[in-house]
Amino acid sequence: MEAEVVIRDDVSKLYNKDTKLNEIIDYVFYLNIILSFISLKYSNEWILTLQIIVVFINVILSFLSDYITFPQAQRERMKTNLSNALAVQLTEYETQGYYNNSMKYSEKKLILNTFESVFFTKNIIDKMVSRSFIKSVLAIIVMLITFMVFNKDKLILIVFQTVFSSKYLVGFFKLILFKNSLQSAFDFFLNKLVYEQVEKSKKELSKNELIILLSKCAEYEILKATFKIMPSTKIYKKNNDSWSQKWNDIEKKIIFKEIV
Repeated sequence: MEAEVVIRDDVSKLYNKDTKLNEIIDYVFYLNIILSFISLKYSNEWILTLQIIVVFINVILSFLSDYITFPQAQRERMKTNLSNALAVQLTEYETQGYYNNSMKYSEKKLILNTFESVFFTKNIIDKMVSRSFIKSVLAIIVMLITFMVFNKDKLILIVFQTVFSSKYLVGFFKLILFKNSLQSAFDFFLNKLVYEQVEKSKKELSKNELIILLSKCAEYEILKATFKIMPSTKIYKKNNDSWSQKWNDIEKKIIFKEIV
């Protein structure tokens, strides 16, 4: 997925836009946490109003990320993957040197590109779980504080905070499901492209195997579109060198050549 030296990656501009949006969402999240703890000592209309505004902003920005900026970036990444693998121009966005393989244009290059993407995405999501768990716990604490501090006459805040907390709790379980699905996809590609090939002493894919792997590529795109989870750019940049080396080690074991 990621080369050691990325020459050109136009799609990263779309991801950067969504990353900045998610940074604002994080700031708003922690602001709501702070306001909730403040409300334990100073419970008044100003705190209540600020919390409602903060939660509303959080929900709106999360909606924009989930249904506009992130899906747009994902669509263009899928198109550039196809363009890179099959030598077809499907989008105005271009990538050169983004994928860590030099295979010639073919369906097998598409499979290899997707496998690489699964590998990096899986590793990023694995490291995102602990942070997501902490945020979900904090969100639950906020909801409990709201129930303790504000009476039923402040129903609008109670509803907003319940939505806010539920969003992060559901987000954590979504991340776990996504993590498990990515692990399953990674294991599938690894078995099909490495272990089974070595076991059978094969150097090529059969047509049936090719079709099965291409269908798995499509499933991966559906998986990303379903969960709408943005992999952390910070985690990727921090671990890219070591992960790239691990990916290179895996790629060396992939030995298919011709379709028979």
